[in-house]
Amino acid sequence: EFLNVATASTVATAFHPFGTEQNKKQRPPNNSTVFAFQQVDVFSSTPLLGNPLAVVIGADALSDEQMAAFARWTNLSETTFLIEPKASNADYRVRIFTRQREVPFAGHPTLGSCHVWLAAGGVPKGKEIVQECGVGLVRIRRTGEGAGPGRLAFAAPPLQRSGPADAAV
Repeated sequence: EFLNVATASTVATAFHPFGTEQNKKQRPPNNSTVFAFQQVDVFSSTPLLGNPLAVVIGADALSDEQMAAFARWTNLSETTFLIEPKASNADYRVRIFTRQREVPFAGHPTLGSCHVWLAAGGVPKGKEIVQECGVGLVRIRRTGEGAGPGRLAFAAPPLQRSGPADAAV
């Protein structure tokens, strides 16, 4: 089954008190670190009607703890962080956090993160976009004409289970 996403609804800049050395040059007067994020509505082209997702762009300098803290602060079901890929054939890597923990994969964060990566100027290496995440590489197809991201679709990766199934289920 394939999933689709439409357009972004809100663009914002976040100021958060993260004090990494790399970000000190960009620090605003209140001693916070600056990093860009967008909040997008996934599965809807109408603002405020989709499934909201916060996507932090260029989050390589953020620690695991900072990512988790920012995800709690957004108070959304998921917040993603776009970083440089480890795999040479990936276009970018995404880390997905809920308010409680990091997860290896989720559908609407996959599509929303890809939408933001493209809208921020990301250019895929091939015909498909290759996103690296906790379950490995996910191939994303883009359809539609024009400069925008268009419609995005992916085939879900194989199911991964972290423990035994409950016998009552």
